Amino acid sequence: MTYTLTLQNNGSDTDTYNLTVDSGGASTAALNNTSEFTLASNAIRTLLLNVTNTSTGTTYVNVTAQSSSDPTKVGYVNTTTIITAAPIRDVSLTNISLLNKSTTTGLNATYQLNLTNTGNLQDTITLTISG
Repeated sequence: MTYTLTLQNNGSDTDTYNLTVDSGGASTAALNNTSEFTLASNAIRTLLLNVTNTSTGTTYVNVTAQSSSDPTKVGYVNTTTIITAAPIRDVSLTNISLLNKSTTTGLNATYQLNLTNTGNLQDTITLTISG
């Protein structure tokens, strides 16, 4: 998941900001910029925060920007990222009766089949007979 963040220097002077990222258990939580940069008065900097995790669940990532000239000036963003399993669509169709049957003209040979949704989503399956 990529978050777009903006940092604006609302002060009247140029200032340098230190950025910190608390990954909150995420496998990766990283900004596309260095951890320190300077902004002129009223200047805006766009930042990209990338959050990934190797397992499903919820991660909370916090980004803090602190002024170097006045450490009491702090801005922060808290993100919540919910990681779900990738969707898998799959099906298994197996014959649970004899593979070969004999019949006479005009009579049906009946086979018992077992259809199983082996994916992780509810799905609609369409069976087609050919041959």
